[in-house]
Amino acid sequence: MIAVEYDDLACVVTLSGRPAALRALAQRLERIAERAELGVVEHDHLYSEEWSGTDLATMSPDPGSHATIVHHVKLNGLPA
Repeated sequence: MIAVEYDDLACVVTLSGRPAALRALAQRLERIAERAELGVVEHDHLYSEEWSGTDLATMSPDPGSHATIVHHVKLNGLPA
């Protein structure tokens, strides 16, 4: 799972994940990029368990974090 957090004080989005989860995300992004190069607008969604998914973590990997966990990420490809 990937943890996606939004820190509104710092205006920062942080993605954290173990190597396998990061590689899985990279593969999804690569597929969207390949389709975009062909002129196909494609998208994908990542959801937390609270939103009936298995992609995103529901807790921060940093126990001291004050950032907000993100439960839905939409990945959009745009034509080249």
